[in-house]
Amino acid sequence: MGLNAPLTQYDLAAALGITAIHVNRMLRELRQRRYVDFRQGSVRLLNKEGLEHFADFDPGYLRLPGET
Repeated sequence: MGLNAPLTQYDLAAALGITAIHVNRMLRELRQRRYVDFRQGSVRLLNKEGLEHFADFDPGYLRLPGET
């Protein structure tokens, strides 16, 4: 089951301040690497850990100061 994602590539580009062409290229790369799948307005995460590594995501910034 995927997450409902009714945004277009143009919507994402406007929200991120980048071109729709760049959004298209990045989404294609994420699909090719099998991190995500897009079907009928939804996004399915196929490899969360791989996606986090690819994006250099650090979940530590989500914690409040003093939390462990």
